[in-house]
Amino acid sequence: MRVRSITVTFVAAVMLCAVTDVRAQQAPPARTAGRPKIGVVLGGGGALGISHVGVLRVLEELHIPIDYVAGTSMGSIVGGLYAAGMSPEEIGTALAAIDWSDALKDKPQREDQSFRRKLETDRYLLGFEMGVGLDGFKLPRGAVAGQKLNYLLQTMAINTATIDDFDKLPIPFRCVGTDIRTGEAVVLSGGNLAVAMRASMAVPGVFTPIEIDGRLLVDGGLVKNMPVDVVKAMGADIVIAVDVVGSEFADVKVENMSDLLARSYSIIKRPMEVEQLRKADFVVVPQLQGMTSGEFFRTPEFVTRGEAAARAMAERLRPLGVAEDDYRAFIEKQRRKPVPAAGIRIREIRVTGNQHVDTREILAAIQSRSGSRGNAKTVMEDINRIFGLGDFEKATYSLVPAGDAFDLVYTVHEKPWGPNYLHYGLMLETDFQQSSTFKFLVNMTMTRLNALGGELNTDLVLSNLWSLSSEFFQPLGFSNRLFVAPSVLLKNDLLYIYRQGTDVVSAEYRARTLKGALDVGSQFGSYGELRLGVEGGWLGGKVLSGESDLPEDTLGVGKWHTRLTIDRLDKLRFAREGYYLNLAGALGREYLGNETDSKSLAGVYRHAFSLGHSLVNVVLRGGTSFGSDLPVYDQFTLGGLESFGGYRQQQLRGPYMAAARLTYLYQIGNLAQGSGKGLYAGVLADLGNAWQTTGEIGADNLRYGGTAVMAMDSVIGPIIVGFGVAKGGFMNLYLTLGGTL
Repeated sequence: MRVRSITVTFVAAVMLCAVTDVRAQQAPPARTAGRPKIGVVLGGGGALGISHVGVLRVLEELHIPIDYVAGTSMGSIVGGLYAAGMSPEEIGTALAAIDWSDALKDKPQREDQSFRRKLETDRYLLGFEMGVGLDGFKLPRGAVAGQKLNYLLQTMAINTATIDDFDKLPIPFRCVGTDIRTGEAVVLSGGNLAVAMRASMAVPGVFTPIEIDGRLLVDGGLVKNMPVDVVKAMGADIVIAVDVVGSEFADVKVENMSDLLARSYSIIKRPMEVEQLRKADFVVVPQLQGMTSGEFFRTPEFVTRGEAAARAMAERLRPLGVAEDDYRAFIEKQRRKPVPAAGIRIREIRVTGNQHVDTREILAAIQSRSGSRGNAKTVMEDINRIFGLGDFEKATYSLVPAGDAFDLVYTVHEKPWGPNYLHYGLMLETDFQQSSTFKFLVNMTMTRLNALGGELNTDLVLSNLWSLSSEFFQPLGFSNRLFVAPSVLLKNDLLYIYRQGTDVVSAEYRARTLKGALDVGSQFGSYGELRLGVEGGWLGGKVLSGESDLPEDTLGVGKWHTRLTIDRLDKLRFAREGYYLNLAGALGREYLGNETDSKSLAGVYRHAFSLGHSLVNVVLRGGTSFGSDLPVYDQFTLGGLESFGGYRQQQLRGPYMAAARLTYLYQIGNLAQGSGKGLYAGVLADLGNAWQTTGEIGADNLRYGGTAVMAMDSVIGPIIVGFGVAKGGFMNLYLTLGGTL
């Protein structure tokens, strides 16, 4: 992968490079009578290396048998998967299916996160996490650990999990890394295939190094991007090398400092690449001008460019081919993928690498069992659940021979900046008229306070709608299924009371609340939780403007409450699939100190699905007071971009509420690499109302409206501009950062 930045340290490492093997090489096999042994070398180049797939496809069309494969960086991934028995079509399909912008990050997939972690990440638009402790602040490493990429590689290469000698793969394979301490090239000939491929493309500044056999390895492209001598040492008589960076030297743009540094880095490496290429018998150079190493979303085009380059050399390469029957027998043997995970017996399950997280909690997340037969799907789901706990920067597995069985070993690497974290978030919303709010969130989460995983979570929201809340969450077992959670809350709310049927504010009311609560409940893994609890405290009300009969005394608050939440959305914002359900009930009682006896139940259900480039969400809301006297500050509201775009926030209010929304967003473009994911245009259709009495509820008393939106899924969070209209001639313009449609 081409590096977009470089330091003097890396330049020095390149200039001081030497070559060594991390494992002893076997003697090259003798040349087979009647046919020369053919080796393929696949060089690095980030996304440019996807073009290797097209070259391999044409080599197969020409019936050219490949006896050895060596690769570096992205070439090691394509080459390793090919050596493991995957066809070029399978590799191309797998690479095209990867969401690379997500794969190159370390955050767990949202649906795999524990429910606690979902609650946190949904609030932190900036996505930045800082460690804090008695020794001061600790920043995350500059490079990511590559957990998601490692997971993808382990998934694709899972059939090789019991093979620790790359000569025993369907095609003998080697890949190259760089020892960052010595500057030496390290040829990997065994071990875990996925880990070796990941080490070979550990680009400094992008991914953290990988330690193998005591050596700290980074991207092999630093010192040996075209390992022709490596494949020759394996026994190849004829070498076909694929150079995916060669074409950029004919036409390259240098428009900024990043381009200048990347170009300088390429120039430094090029003499070493050229020296290796001189040793190859054939060099295929895909024409990739105008394409960059970070454009993984152009996978089909890269494959096509690779095919075109190989076909341009077809007449020169054709003599290397064999008869169709001979090639069919040869390729069928290479396509016989090893099948270890489905048939082996697991003797023991072990966990290594953890310090703060109790082993029993990790084991509780693992569904694989000692004494059972291996199941590849279960093992990879175990990895997802372990990583979803939120304590680790990386989690992997390995199979260690133990007589006639294997030990299944899960290795975790805890976040070195943990276990206490600071998070930050921003939220901006305005309708350019009545309501404008800017919120700055500071959160501190102290985890692993005891063996059972107790944690203290504190939020401070700085705004005119400020709040301070803190909850101590204490699991009652290592499975985290049962918990107890005391909490405190201090907040300042502003209520707008509108004249019936208008958008004119008749009163502005401030409600300040101080209360404590004690909850008990049960978590359902990554699915959700059920809570039951009691709360008590005080509410201080004051009319800030207008006329109102709202109370201005200090009022007592005392309620029983319950909440059920099921969350299976892939994303809270711009969701493509999944569903979300939240039901919250409250029972106010005078004997608990509440001003009046009251009861309420509110719920929201959301279902998301996608149709090509289109995102469709259906949202249903409802609330009822069951005929009780529900205070105005506890009543249900509609209005604003998130619930009914044609009306202002809180414009519709009452003890009864029902609403439905249909959201349609079409992705009209991609954002530049590093600035976000997509740009959307769409419409929202709303139907519903809020009522004061049950007698008002009916189809003839429903309100309707629509909102046109432009939305950007940016790196700092959703940015949305909307214009809404609603029954009665109401219109509103909105701008939000961090809102939800």
